[in-house]
Amino acid sequence: MTATAPTSVEHAADVDDMYVIHRVFRRELPALAEAVRGVRTTAHVRIVAGHLELVLAGLHMHHSGEDAIVWPLLTERCPGEVDVVRCLESQHEGIALAAEAVDARLAGWATTPIPAYRDELADAIDELTAVLTTHLALEEEEGLPLMRRSLTADEWAQVGTHGRTSMSSKQLPLLFGMLLEGATPEEAAKLSAELPPPVRLYLQTLGARRYRRYIAEVRSI
Repeated sequence: MTATAPTSVEHAADVDDMYVIHRVFRRELPALAEAVRGVRTTAHVRIVAGHLELVLAGLHMHHSGEDAIVWPLLTERCPGEVDVVRCLESQHEGIALAAEAVDARLAGWATTPIPAYRDELADAIDELTAVLTTHLALEEEEGLPLMRRSLTADEWAQVGTHGRTSMSSKQLPLLFGMLLEGATPEEAAKLSAELPPPVRLYLQTLGARRYRRYIAEVRSI
């Protein structure tokens, strides 16, 4: 049986973490287009290619959780806003196609980083950034208020769990590091509090050091 929508503020979804997630993509994709255009060595090509693969994986994880959990619930509970929900779903399809175009060009550039492949990949990242930015703006303006008033805290927790369980042990500290990089101290504390204590301790110590080394290599153009 589908859970009912929240009946009080205490049981409503706290969707503020979405703003932190969105900052990652708004920051990393333009930076990656710049990195692709500016890369100078074969070794750095591999590093930038690996980071782009990670960001694309993070985007897929993020959107797959919404597709599996959020949109069906909003469609059921917000019949008066169904056009907004369908638009957000449709935008996911366009984003997926743009991400596939990036992925297709990434393989050629990573193995043969000639100027033509470099420019094709950077342009594809720019196109992905454009369609994604449009989606994020609509989601923040209209989608998140719907989620906040229509989903329960438990249902929202399922979205977070979906994302964490979709990550590998190698991806987790890097993706979490990207989140914390753009988070305020208050946001970082909230994100960390949602994690099991052993995972939280690892991400705040060894995982944090690993992320700092990793992102320094990515940005060392």
